[in-house]
Parts: sequence; C-alpha cells; structure tokens
Amino acid sequence: MTREELEQARDDAALVVDSAGDPVGELEAIYYDDQSGEPAWLGVRTASEPPRRVLAPVEGAELAEESVQLAHEREAVEASGAIDGESIDAEAEAELRAHYGLPPELVRYEEELEVATRPEEAGAVRVRKRVESNSVDQRVPREVEHAELERVAADDEDSGLVETLPDGSISIPVFEEELVVTKRLVVRERVIVRKETHVEEETVTADVRREQVEIDADDGISVESEIA
Repeated sequence: MTREELEQARDDAALVVDSAGDPVGELEAIYYDDQSGEPAWLGVRTASEPPRRVLAPVEGAELAEESVQLAHEREAVEASGAIDGESIDAEAEAELRAHYGLPPELVRYEEELEVATRPEEAGAVRVRKRVESNSVDQRVPREVEHAELERVAADDEDSGLVETLPDGSISIPVFEEELVVTKRLVVRERVIVRKETHVEEETVTADVRREQVEIDADDGISVESEIA
C-alpha cells in the first residue's frame, strides 16, 4: 500500500477492518514519523459506542478493495486508548508499540559534514572607459517623392470632392465659374370662360310596339278572365 493510496483512503473515509475482516471504524487521520516523514499510525474513528479515535499501526496494514485491513484484532485496536491530538510524543508512541507487541523504535544518528563558503573582499578592480570617434562612410538608400501632375477632363457626374485613387494618388478638382442663363414662366393674366344651359322642346316621332295576347280554348274549357 503506497502513501498515495493510504492518503486517498483517508480522504474517502474508508472502512477499517481488523485482521479477521470485522469492521473497526473509519479511517480518519494519518500520523507520520517525525524522522522519516512516512505514515506510521492510522487514526481510526471507532464504530463502537462511544465513538472515539484510536491508533493502529500502519505496519502490516493492507488495502483490501474499498477498505483498509489491519494486522491486529478489533479488541486490541479498541483497547489501545483514545487519542485527541493530531500528534503523539515519544512516550505515547512507546506505549503504543508495546501495546501492539512491536519492537521498540531505534533511532540511529550520524554526523554529517556541512561545508559552506562566505564571501570575503580580496581586492577591487577599477574599470574605466574612453570614447573614440571614427569617421565612417556608408551608402544608405533613401526614398524621395516627386510630384507629377496629370490633367483629366471632368465629366457631368464629377462629385467635386478630393478623392484618393487606388494607387495612393490624390485627385483634386479644379473649379471655374460658368455663366448660366435661365428662363422662367410668370403668370400675367387669366381668361375666364363661362357656359350657360338653355332648355328647348322638340317633337320626336317614333313607332312603339305593344303585344296582344289571344286565348284559344278547347271545347268544354271555360276561361274566366281575359288578359288585356
């Protein structure tokens, strides 16, 4: 079980089981060794009442599916005593190791040589500079613009505005006054025409037709009225 897997199990509050697979509680914290910085003890929040945090050794623990399995029985873990702080001192760790039957932790020390240097002024270096002038001839290309005039006759649709042509040239209109003579219609007088209506009688002769109806009835049939 790597350190990363163990820390992920803590973040997921993974289930902690004993050596027989019986639930002990949830993984709540990890206690690291002060010397090596590696995980040394697991803080387990017990499932038994009242819930409390107890420590179990990382040594011998394994990651089993979604749970962490300890190398000790549940009774031994719960009997290790509650821990409230986020760290334990050497005396408490010695008691825990004795409780779980772990050998006392032996810390080995050795001296390490550290060699360092310090800056010390050995002297000074002075630097001076001088400026020399040299005449240099060099041909440098430069652009010179020349103006060229082109006179173009204006057409009737000329806007009379200054225009910029596609090639970058500028077209400037030149104006001159032109004499314009116009005529206009002026009303001088009106002529009024009136009309009159007269009634006259005339004799008109025309033929007017009129239809007559004659009724013929068979014998024995009487006609009660006549049609005029």
